[in-house]
Amino acid sequence: MTKSLPLDPQSLTQLLRDRQHPILQRITRQAERLQAINCLLNEQLPPLLVGHCCAYHTTATQLTIGVDNACWLTQLRFLTANILIKLRRQPQFADLQKIKYQVNPPITVKPSPPSNQPSELSSSIRAHAQAAAFTIQDPALKQALLKLAATTGQK
Repeated sequence: MTKSLPLDPQSLTQLLRDRQHPILQRITRQAERLQAINCLLNEQLPPLLVGHCCAYHTTATQLTIGVDNACWLTQLRFLTANILIKLRRQPQFADLQKIKYQVNPPITVKPSPPSNQPSELSSSIRAHAQAAAFTIQDPALKQALLKLAATTGQK
């Protein structure tokens, strides 16, 4: 038995703010808090570092900043004392004692290398391509679909 979708779907914003979902509310509040901290942090950083640093976690006495590589981390370490002084001027950072850093390179998806062998097509796909080719008026597209349908599907 499959679960049916609600008749009146809610937007993501409504779900995140819904009082019936306290866990989602807590996550939303935490994300909003980190976003505000990141805004404060970005105001204290030189423009060159802004895109490479992000507040990850904070406690009353410690702020953890993620940096996307060791080069930017080195630059940031030279500025730690000044950043601490500037952040302590903000009420929410009055007790801040330490800034920790964590290097987390940005996630990149490497494309798979192109294969010299054609992909395998099922007989169903080939039949659909052939059926579509017979209904198309454009001769170039029709020829391409017929060529696709003619592939054997074997490697």
